[in-house]
Amino acid sequence: MSERLGRRCHMRARVCALALSLVVACAANRTISRDDLIARHTEAIGGARAIESVDRMEVDLRISEGGREVQGVWRADRQGRMRIDVYAGGRRVYTEAYDGRRAWQMNESGAVTPSSPEGAAALWHGTQYPGKLFGLHEMPRHGHSVEFEGREILGEIDYYVLKLTLSDGFATFRYLNPQTWLFDRERDVRAPHPDLDAKQKLLENRCSDYRPVAGALHSFHEEQIDVSTGQVLQRTDVTRIEVNPDFPAGLFDPPG
Repeated sequence: MSERLGRRCHMRARVCALALSLVVACAANRTISRDDLIARHTEAIGGARAIESVDRMEVDLRISEGGREVQGVWRADRQGRMRIDVYAGGRRVYTEAYDGRRAWQMNESGAVTPSSPEGAAALWHGTQYPGKLFGLHEMPRHGHSVEFEGREILGEIDYYVLKLTLSDGFATFRYLNPQTWLFDRERDVRAPHPDLDAKQKLLENRCSDYRPVAGALHSFHEEQIDVSTGQVLQRTDVTRIEVNPDFPAGLFDPPG
């Protein structure tokens, strides 16, 4: 009798193990939705409330490109306005800005010229991407679309790939890490500096060193890669982020 009872227990254990394996397999194979991915990413960043509490942002940068290192101050608001001032040796050498309608640039001597349409679009795009002022969950309400494109293995990580199409038609891709639910990589086809060289390339930004600022995570290190060659074109380190600072009147307007 004890032998028969042992066989029954063994059989039940096998049935339970099989049932558990089927449950795990079904869960693994369940199709995750776009909304699931957006929700998990939003929670990982810090939640919608923390993200949406940011109306203005000022970011100090250290930028290495072409063997040269400069400093930058990037400022933007939720109205889609932005300005970046670039410094070398403590002296301003270049400025780009978008006032919500037009873009302009100012050289080292203070001469102001309009930016090209491509340059203006690039500046505005930078204000709309998730991870700075806005969250991924806010994209649709601002006229942008988010689509789940499937999965892609890069660097041994099986990423979830999201396609973001901004309201002006520009498409960019975000690679969501399935373990952290943060964006490790960003890819799009564009010119790195449209007003200096209009040649377009497939570029990849690799984002890392996420740190909390005012309750939300931000990447403090990025590397821009030319995907066709693997060359690192630019490295950017964030040295300070200030949320909701007071901006001086006329900050985004061209002088004069």
